[in-house]
Amino acid sequence: MPARVYSVSELNGFIQRLFESNSFLKRVSVEGEISNLTRASSGHLYFSLKDSNSEIRCIMWRSTAQRLKFNISDGMNVKVSGAVQVYAQRGQYSIIVSSMQAAGIGTLYQIYTQRLEELNKQGYFNPELKQPLPEQIKTVGVVTSETGAVIHDIITTIKRLDPTLEILLVPAAVQGEEAKESIVSGIEILNDIDRVDVIIVGRGGGSIEDLWAFNELEVAEAIHNSKKPVISSVGHETDVTISDMVADLRAPTPTAAAEIVSFGYSNNINCLENLTSRIIGSILDKYNKDVDRLNRLTELIRRSNPENKLTGYQFKLDELDLKIHSAIEKKLSAYENRLEALKLKTELLNPSSILERGYVIVTNDKGKLVKTTKQAKQDHSLNLHFYDGIQHVVTEDNE
Repeated sequence: MPARVYSVSELNGFIQRLFESNSFLKRVSVEGEISNLTRASSGHLYFSLKDSNSEIRCIMWRSTAQRLKFNISDGMNVKVSGAVQVYAQRGQYSIIVSSMQAAGIGTLYQIYTQRLEELNKQGYFNPELKQPLPEQIKTVGVVTSETGAVIHDIITTIKRLDPTLEILLVPAAVQGEEAKESIVSGIEILNDIDRVDVIIVGRGGGSIEDLWAFNELEVAEAIHNSKKPVISSVGHETDVTISDMVADLRAPTPTAAAEIVSFGYSNNINCLENLTSRIIGSILDKYNKDVDRLNRLTELIRRSNPENKLTGYQFKLDELDLKIHSAIEKKLSAYENRLEALKLKTELLNPSSILERGYVIVTNDKGKLVKTTKQAKQDHSLNLHFYDGIQHVVTEDNE
């Protein structure tokens, strides 16, 4: 008799029931190092606990996170307690953390803090050594991966805000054993190119291990010794590497770094801030109403003891949050395009611009416009207004 074939939902449901029926998994304590910490706008925390051989995903709801007595970050060793639950829709299991205690710091984090102390004593973070950005930037050098999203974001942003700005990319590995030498080499190459005005060094987000090349002493020294101003943009806004602290300027994201070097951005910032405030206000109003409704539903769910179902709702809330932020960005882009169109229209209607294209305005001695040949015959003395001055002429009597 052939074995029965199960659907994915049936199999995940069976695994979920196994977890829920196991008393050991309802209350476990685990010690490990925090990695890939993400703080959702809802207040929930998502991270991994790992040791030298393995890792497990963890979720800490906002109500629990608010009770923490200390700030947590990647690299910290902690002990957590909670229940292991399965999110059946995705076939994933996680520890739903109900409490956390600090248990020290990981090896990488220890190295990180030691290097901070060492470089601080050597004056690498001294604000007086920071080079200001040039008043006029014509060429920007970039040291990052040639295939990642970072260079795409930088190029897209610069071309939108200042199409005249030249971009020179020196491809570099930004993760792995060869990353350190690759980044240092890229900075040195751009320093030897005279027309480069400023250098952007960076990569996208990741764990402390992923970003470790930017905590290396050799990279810090290359940035410190750079003759050109260096803007560091590594990871997300909450990630801070040694490169960020040594650099002349730190940008929270690669897009922000591109905006900094694109001076055309400052001309539109006031208008965009007003538009952004209005857009965000209307979107957040709906968002807050949805959050309040979801919180009420969450409380009803908690009372009926379906904590596992709550996991699904929290994931949906975070997905909704991402969609809202995407909508904000699209609106901003539309308003920026509209602003550029209005600026072009204004320039086209400028009388000076019309004269520069070869047109002439004719007036008589009284300063009145002469629009027809009949008027020209009546006024023998005429003034021809060119874009660069006025020419007086006397007409012939053709009658």
